[in-house]
Amino acid sequence: MSGNSDSLERAGATDGGVDVNADEWVVRDAKSLGAAIGANRRSKGLTQAELAESAALHRSYLSNLEQGKATEQTDRLFRVIRRLGLEVVVRKRSGQ
Repeated sequence: MSGNSDSLERAGATDGGVDVNADEWVVRDAKSLGAAIGANRRSKGLTQAELAESAALHRSYLSNLEQGKATEQTDRLFRVIRRLGLEVVVRKRSGQ
């Protein structure tokens, strides 16, 4: 696996900096989490409004999430993960 940023690693060609065909992302902060969510949403042909509605979220919340806007919760989460020497891997579920 190779990456072009410190926070998001993935394999394959990129479209706008995010690989829309990747099966797996290594996520290390709010920005890379948002990139992975946005890429997956777009690869499924969903608008932010459609995904937000199906997930019972406000579209503006989803937009902020995809933009990588950190919240106190995401900052705390990634601080603990980094402190433990861990990383979060986002991957497509098998059969989906």
